Amino acid sequence: MVRRTLIVDDEESILTILEIMLRREGFEVFTAPTGEKALEIFQKEDHNFDLIITDVVMPRMDGYEMSMRILELVPDQPILFISGFNSSKDLMSLIESKTNLQYQSKPFVFDDIKRKIEQIL
Repeated sequence: MVRRTLIVDDEESILTILEIMLRREGFEVFTAPTGEKALEIFQKEDHNFDLIITDVVMPRMDGYEMSMRILELVPDQPILFISGFNSSKDLMSLIESKTNLQYQSKPFVFDDIKRKIEQIL
């Protein structure tokens, strides 16, 4: 079974690297450079994703806000947050309260991401 993932990051290099690595792992990958575009894809694909990987800090709609909107639609949606900045207490409290959410700080190596994906799925 092919797993579908949506990667959301405003850094094109992160999108590209994660897309290549996850495709090698057998994932079907969708990418979005903004939270708004990610929500559009999520709706268009009928909420049919096994995993969402999102940056936390992005212009306009950040990963936290986007994820809150997704979790309103699909409360058990697995989401892996990635960030190079300290994350808010609200986000960290949310992650600690749910088993379908994980956090990975940047920079990371792909093995770090693979471990988080295994934990979340």
